Amino acid sequence: MVNDDLSTGHRSAVRFGRFVEGSIGDRRLVCEALECHGVEAVMHFAGSAYVGESMTAPEKYFHN
Repeated sequence: MVNDDLSTGHRSAVRFGRFVEGSIGDRRLVCEALECHGVEAVMHFAGSAYVGESMTAPEKYFHN
């Protein structure tokens, strides 16, 4: 299962598994998705990587 809010990504990049659109900050969505899809492990690969933006908007990067 892939959970993504598509803020910087594209749906077409998910080629395998089920796709759930939404923020990982949405606790209810994440809990429902984990339960519904029988997820046994979680891996987070959604780090932000725009160096310039990280200097002008550091709070976004701290949150992520």
